[in-house]
Amino acid sequence: MIKKLICGCFAILLSLSLTIAPFAAPSVSGSSGVTSRELLCMGERTGVTYTQMTLPVGGTYNPSSRDKVVCMAEADLSNTRLSVDVINCGSYAVSAKRVTAAIADYNAANAGKTVLAAMNGDLWMTAVNSNSGITKSLLKVPRGVMMVDREIWASQEIGMENASLSSGTPTTHTIPKAAFGVTSQNQPIVGVPWIYPTLKNETTGEEISVDGINRLPANDSVILYNHRCYTTNYALNDAFEIELEAENTAFTLSGSVVGRVKAIYPSGSTTRPSIGENTVLITARGSGVNRVVSLFSVGDVVSVRCEVEDTFGNNELWRDAVSVIGGHILLKAEDRIYTPITGTSEYPVSLIGIKDDGKVLFCSITAASDGVRLGVNNATVHALVEELGYNSVFFLDGGGSTTFVTLEEGSYTVRSRSSDGSPRAVINAVALVWNNSPICEQQGSLSYIRAQSDLSDIPGYHIPADLMPQIAGGRQDCTTHYDEEADAFRVTVSRDTVDPYVALEYSSLGAVNASDYPYVVLRVRAESPEPSRLALYYYADRDFGASAQRVRQVTIQGGGAWQSYMVEMLGAPGWSGRLNGIRLDVFDSAETKKGATLQLGGITLCRSFEEAQRVASGGYLPEGSVRSYREYLGLIPPLPPLTEAPVEPDVPKPPEE
Repeated sequence: MIKKLICGCFAILLSLSLTIAPFAAPSVSGSSGVTSRELLCMGERTGVTYTQMTLPVGGTYNPSSRDKVVCMAEADLSNTRLSVDVINCGSYAVSAKRVTAAIADYNAANAGKTVLAAMNGDLWMTAVNSNSGITKSLLKVPRGVMMVDREIWASQEIGMENASLSSGTPTTHTIPKAAFGVTSQNQPIVGVPWIYPTLKNETTGEEISVDGINRLPANDSVILYNHRCYTTNYALNDAFEIELEAENTAFTLSGSVVGRVKAIYPSGSTTRPSIGENTVLITARGSGVNRVVSLFSVGDVVSVRCEVEDTFGNNELWRDAVSVIGGHILLKAEDRIYTPITGTSEYPVSLIGIKDDGKVLFCSITAASDGVRLGVNNATVHALVEELGYNSVFFLDGGGSTTFVTLEEGSYTVRSRSSDGSPRAVINAVALVWNNSPICEQQGSLSYIRAQSDLSDIPGYHIPADLMPQIAGGRQDCTTHYDEEADAFRVTVSRDTVDPYVALEYSSLGAVNASDYPYVVLRVRAESPEPSRLALYYYADRDFGASAQRVRQVTIQGGGAWQSYMVEMLGAPGWSGRLNGIRLDVFDSAETKKGATLQLGGITLCRSFEEAQRVASGGYLPEGSVRSYREYLGLIPPLPPLTEAPVEPDVPKPPEE
């Protein structure tokens, strides 16, 4: 009997009483030496539990030849004297310090606050990115979103920062960067937020979109800077720059920055502006120059406002974010695998995320001794985070940056081990903080945290539209939601981009052998009047991610009408063994504009051409198919019986490869 868990149904957590019972010590299979204790602040109980364990050689999660140590701190933010704060390691986004030094500075500058536990934060740009083709000197800004006390110190990495890589393959694409945030109501959230700044000339009324805040001054881009970045952006002399003078230069998601054009520095000028506390600098290079060159004159009044869009649709929560720390690989989101990881590489890592009940869990995994570069095993990392109870979790920076610090009897101790031999200086950190008084009245609702349903009784050969949100895993540059009125899974592009996609993970459904189903039928509706192209990437057997060798392409007709498309899989390489997932690049093109939308009404695997034709007619589904997930859960009345269409439709087929 299936366990019918309705996603998103969580009660608001009750505020903790003054006497707080410590959490049960978490442990994992094969671990040893597990110790757990509550972290105190000046003898006062906080409810934060610190746990340490060893992963011995040959254990479930440690095939290497050296022991590993796992450090964890778990906190329940329904106790509103607890907060999760982002700590910058100096005056600027590019500043660097050891985590222990950053903690000392934070405690000294924030009366009534005490760090209980802290980890290193985000990755930063290195000389591979910030090289002579893009900057005059190294500008090591964070890769992901960073916000401190509601202020945006950096927006997410942009693709053009990778166009001048000094090693590897240059690209104009970037992998979506995960982030952890906390709202003003102490609600923790994990997602992929995209910050979109807009620049408006209030004097003329003209406005343009901007690529980022405190990013690298990349070619073919327009970037905004304030004093949070550094005193200079090291832009090359081909940059066209506009200096604004403003009383308040703090970029936020809730207001505008307003300034007046003080000076303009044309391309080729050897004189470059510095960035002071009352300066906003607009830097354009390449094609970005054309976007701003005739837009401003000295004396014009200019405003900047910022919007945020989350891959998972939690836009309102991110707009209310107080602290945000970025990272990189999102392992799990909404209790399902987001990024499959394979291989046997082992690497020291810091993890941050939330559990099904809304508790925050910090974690680091390193070798058990300094000077050894070992940590989490890629082949077992998903099983490990599942056993630790993570609902949503991602990697912060790792390697020699991995640092886990706790407060013990008034002093700070580094609990993790360093592969460098001693802790490395990092650019930011994230901390569990004890506050002398509550930071808000009570924690807000956690209903946005979705727990995965047990879907193993649902045959994987038919996916109705309302089941797609339950198995949607990785997304890139798009948001998704189920439209109940249209009975459609809507995929909307969240920014101007290349190849936005959503991945449907089949692993939680009843197993199907791909080779038993030589035809796939897609029910699709495109809102655009023009045709577009959809790419269907598939992975089965031992493949758990998309590959350029395993793809079928379909031309989708525009016009807003529902249509069925039959995709032939006979002879498709790798179409055998258990089907693990299908990734749909909903607009497979060189450029897709923000707001483009595709609706999916269902995906059906068929055993024969004749069955595929019957499914495409709209009046038939294979025996045993779940026609509606809501009907399956008993949330809507039983649907009327299917009636096959009297005439076989003209089923569009994909072009020959």
